[in-house]
Amino acid sequence: MSGMKIAILGATGGCALSCLDQALNSEDVASIKCLVRTSPKLASLLEKRTISPEVIQAKLQIIQGDAKSIEDVKKCIEAVDIVVTAVGTLIYQQI
Repeated sequence: MSGMKIAILGATGGCALSCLDQALNSEDVASIKCLVRTSPKLASLLEKRTISPEVIQAKLQIIQGDAKSIEDVKKCIEAVDIVVTAVGTLIYQQI
């Protein structure tokens, strides 16, 4: 399979999930690595989309980890052509 190799950091958020959906459905994308804190959450979100399990199995590698960990990020972005980062932040409330 030829095509782009993509890494997505923070793939469970709205914008990144839409990017992931588009990438999974694109014939121009060969593989996708996603770095997420909670892999079952991403799996659940993907189940709700109209993406075939075969496409998910063939193209997607889910890496559970922390975007603040250099080692986790390196593992995700190794040997990819494009990195999409959509790492969110916690709501900050000043006391």
